[in-house]
Amino acid sequence: MGMFDKLFGDAVRAIENAAADAAADAAANAVKDQFNKDVTNAAAKAGIDPATIETSQPVQNSVLTAEPTESGFSWGEEMPAEENQYNFSGTYRDYFEMIFREDFADLSVAKEIPEKFPRRTTYRLSRGGAVALVVELLPDTSSTKKLRNECASQGIPYVRFYYDHDGWWNTRAYVVDRIRKALG
Repeated sequence: MGMFDKLFGDAVRAIENAAADAAADAAANAVKDQFNKDVTNAAAKAGIDPATIETSQPVQNSVLTAEPTESGFSWGEEMPAEENQYNFSGTYRDYFEMIFREDFADLSVAKEIPEKFPRRTTYRLSRGGAVALVVELLPDTSSTKKLRNECASQGIPYVRFYYDHDGWWNTRAYVVDRIRKALG
């Protein structure tokens, strides 16, 4: 090892790692942006309003074989027999809102769908007028951290769920457990 490497080696490696991370983030964002453009263009060609694509019918997962698994087990090749967002008779938003109503009736719920990001949904669960938890539903192509960071800086618990990740079922027990843990 030379003197330069001894003095600046860690700093150089840190800069190289940061540059690699930035390049990976830029590539992921470019892919996500292209995907969103492709979806919007395909919807327009089919005469469908892109903002209604995800809410017009439930998201379908590629593997829909109902096999019994451990309760609360929310991921895997086969859909669990337990209630989950894919065997629910509504949209993924309807599914989560039903859970909020039935399992967290003591909390008031405010829903936000950003105009610029209609595939993202934010729920603010409040108790006594104070936000107790923020739940964000995202497509699995999303890598946003802005809301999570805002919540952390304000001391508000935050939970995110991906509604279209292949093999991820969002079973009711899993969703309820994560929300309860976040609420404390």
